[in-house]
Amino acid sequence: MRGGEDRGRPRGLLRILGVASGVAVAVSGTIGSGIFRTPGVIATQLGDAYLILGLWVLGGVVFTCGALTYAELGSRYPESGGLFNYIRRAYGDGAGSVYGWLFTMVIGAAPVATLSVVFGEYVVRLAGVSPQLVQPFAVGAIVVFTVANLAGLRWGAGTQNVLTLVKILGMAGLVIVAFLHPPAPGAGKAYPGAERYEAGLLVAFALAFQSVIYAYDGFGDPLKVGEEIHHPERNLPRSLIGGVLVITAVYLALNGAFLWSVPLDVMARSNLVAGEAAARLFGRAGDAVIVTLAIVSVLGTLNTSLLVNPRVAYATARAGLMPKAFTRVNAGGTPTVATLWTAAVGLILALSGTFEELLTVLTFAIALGEVGTTGSLFVFRSRDPRAPSFRVPGYPVVPGIFLLVNLGFALSVLLLRPAQAAVGSAVVAAAALGYVLWRRAPGSPAQP
Repeated sequence: MRGGEDRGRPRGLLRILGVASGVAVAVSGTIGSGIFRTPGVIATQLGDAYLILGLWVLGGVVFTCGALTYAELGSRYPESGGLFNYIRRAYGDGAGSVYGWLFTMVIGAAPVATLSVVFGEYVVRLAGVSPQLVQPFAVGAIVVFTVANLAGLRWGAGTQNVLTLVKILGMAGLVIVAFLHPPAPGAGKAYPGAERYEAGLLVAFALAFQSVIYAYDGFGDPLKVGEEIHHPERNLPRSLIGGVLVITAVYLALNGAFLWSVPLDVMARSNLVAGEAAARLFGRAGDAVIVTLAIVSVLGTLNTSLLVNPRVAYATARAGLMPKAFTRVNAGGTPTVATLWTAAVGLILALSGTFEELLTVLTFAIALGEVGTTGSLFVFRSRDPRAPSFRVPGYPVVPGIFLLVNLGFALSVLLLRPAQAAVGSAVVAAAALGYVLWRRAPGSPAQP
């Protein structure tokens, strides 16, 4: 099937989210623990304050192009389910099924595991208790936020809004305090041991930009709750664009504060640059300040994952490409089976410690999904020339820029991690075989 017709589309999702909630989903789904760790990696690669800030400005431009591209997609088809909807509509049930199954089985649950374990690690560090308590804390976080989201969309979104507000206020406070202090001795001085001196500026810049791509992962999360936003044709684009603008502002402000407070040679040797900055600004209490801020940040992103990721399974099942049980929605507007599945797989992965390996081998598949989604806009423009409520300005250049970046990222994974890319491709092939078998199964709703 290639059009927009859905088979047996059940009702149940509630249209109760506003633009503020949409922006909160984008911001909190994107700004997690990565921004606290990536500055050290980037400083090692570039070793120059102006290059580092320029890299983040470039990231803001590129992902604004991405937000504009996704805004037209969301305006054309304002449905919950995220990238699945556009891959399926553009390339057919087979491609949609592969993406939907991969996301439901692993991709959507792995962040739940990752974030819960990071939360456990930070709590153990803050409380000074045994590292053996990391997993119990991780399990507790998953259970608490699963219950909050099962209580209904209002509870899940309300929790999201509060955590996002606290996160942004905390980061803003860190930036303000940083710039109220004089610059650190040697701040801004180039780091002579940077990789760019040996590998070349272009190579180092390209490698550093991969960290920026990872840091923006999640900006399209409002698409996963598209039909649950009031007037989605108008407010979904606002959520996406507003979210990326807030994310970019936060990243630029934080990196500026880090460069002001921490010399580049110290940044390059640190796994937690934010901690180095906080130690200078708050003294002995600095570690507690930054760990507390990181905990709030991680919890917000964990809640986002449990709020929006189950919608992909819901949409895939609604299209007849997964068991119908995933379409069950409770009175509060939560896909219950899909949410419980995401939480259960996340728990298993968190306890097994295999989530990082799974994400590594599936990076290529994830990159292909981004490429396919960005390319779908060109398919829709040629197939359906009608004008949606939002159209990308500067078409085809703006979506073309984002498509080229996604293609470049996919190729970098293929070239730099060929073994992982091969395994990821094999997993995609297995999912495609699964779709064929599912389609032929007696009584399957996917039968033609």
